[in-house]
Amino acid sequence: MDEVDEAALRQARERLADDAHVAALLAAGDPAAERAALALAINAGSWSRALVGLSQAVLHLERHVSRGLLRRS
Repeated sequence: MDEVDEAALRQARERLADDAHVAALLAAGDPAAERAALALAINAGSWSRALVGLSQAVLHLERHVSRGLLRRS
């Protein structure tokens, strides 16, 4: 995370947290949501690039769920 400062990352998290679902993922420390915040900060606030990363992570998670690879703790 050397390529982005903490202020930019905090602002990206705040922008993403405007959506209740993403806010819940961020609060839970979800890696995909954190990657989306990082991508948003790195790409100087470009939503499209950040959301591509988040959508790819969600698709990956959905594949695991549909195959029964994730278990509840």
